[in-house]
Amino acid sequence: MAYDVSDLVKVGQAKSLAQRIKGITDGLQTQIDTLDGGAIKSVKVNGVALTPASGAVDVLIAVEKKATANTGYAASYTVKANGTALSPDIDIPKDFLVKSATMEICTTADVPIAGLTPGDPYLDFVINTVDSSETAQHIYINVKGLVDVYTAGNGIDITGNVVTAVVDSSNANGLSVGTNGIALAVATDSAAGAMSATDHAQFTADSTKLAGISAQANKVTVTTEGAGTIEIDGTSKTIVNIATDAEFAEMLTEVFGAASSGT
Repeated sequence: MAYDVSDLVKVGQAKSLAQRIKGITDGLQTQIDTLDGGAIKSVKVNGVALTPASGAVDVLIAVEKKATANTGYAASYTVKANGTALSPDIDIPKDFLVKSATMEICTTADVPIAGLTPGDPYLDFVINTVDSSETAQHIYINVKGLVDVYTAGNGIDITGNVVTAVVDSSNANGLSVGTNGIALAVATDSAAGAMSATDHAQFTADSTKLAGISAQANKVTVTTEGAGTIEIDGTSKTIVNIATDAEFAEMLTEVFGAASSGT
């Protein structure tokens, strides 16, 4: 060391030291004045002030699951900063599933949903939580616009969802409807709508008579005019015998004798 620390200093020397120190403090003040508007004076997390320790703020964030979930939720979690709970909690909704779905028919207007009239179909969905901890909820859907309504017409019957062809049993005449379709059987005396016994007997007799007539039996043709024969069903039949000129001359000779040249 080139100087003796026990030596005294002059006022001018002390002034030079004071000027150096003032330059430093003036610079610091300028920085403080600049930072004052945006200087961090405290640390808060969601409004909860944190206390500095050893000149530092240690922000400890933790997410803890609550032992009992908030009402209506499957689970609830609390966010804490340095052990102090922040609000609100994080709630996990319950899982809902379709428990059942059925097709129903409205019996009272606007029940269970507005717009329904008696006879209208609607879907009833029952929604419940996976653990069945909540009361089941119903979701109703009006499906009237998705359903075609059919009205029975002549010869058609609609009962429920079954469409059937109808046969007038009082005059069926052997007509019937079965699993194989519409059938036509030979009418009998005992069948509904069949002919009476008298009519049936006449029908049988007529059938027998018709069976004995050959094909084209009504066809009659004159083969040679004046010959005394006609053609029936293609076969020539003699209706009347007509004498020939020779036979007629023979008859005259027999009666009158041979003809002379002068008579």
